[in-house]
Amino acid sequence: MSIVYKANLNFIRIGKYLDVLIATGMVEAISEKETLLYRITERGREFLLTYEKLKESLKIPDLTGQTNVLLA
Repeated sequence: MSIVYKANLNFIRIGKYLDVLIATGMVEAISEKETLLYRITERGREFLLTYEKLKESLKIPDLTGQTNVLLA
């Protein structure tokens, strides 16, 4: 299935995001059987793990006892 539909973005916007992710080494483009595939790199995985840890550390309870995240 197309990354455009899974990400709920249009082709222009996803193209810009993919360009940045490829340029920063977070994602790599692979040509396979006349299809262009995108795969997360080790650097991309490390970034996601760090991002998840940051989100977890920013969770704060509000007055109702609900937990809010300062970073979505």
